[in-house]
Amino acid sequence: MAFELLPSLIRTRLGSGQPLWVLASPAGTLLCARLEGVGLTVLSWTTREEMERGVERLAARAPSLFASHQPQQRPLADLLKTARDLGAVLRIDDYAVLAVVAAEQ
Repeated sequence: MAFELLPSLIRTRLGSGQPLWVLASPAGTLLCARLEGVGLTVLSWTTREEMERGVERLAARAPSLFASHQPQQRPLADLLKTARDLGAVLRIDDYAVLAVVAAEQ
């Protein structure tokens, strides 16, 4: 009998104006990564502390990228649009956003 490990699914409620932390270059490009099983992702974090922890884990792989990008906050809606325009997935902290559902009023 074979078992397949499925990714964890979570639900969260964030407003479209929710600021998320990203790393941006002086030209305004955002730091992205290609993740196994997900593909191209725009990296973002809910808090500056989460961003700093995430950068510590990733910086060893490409230190020059992290040196050339600075922390900025951008609204969730803008980041979702950017990711969609790039054909990418938005990653928030350790989770890839695979679907967005409007909350019932």
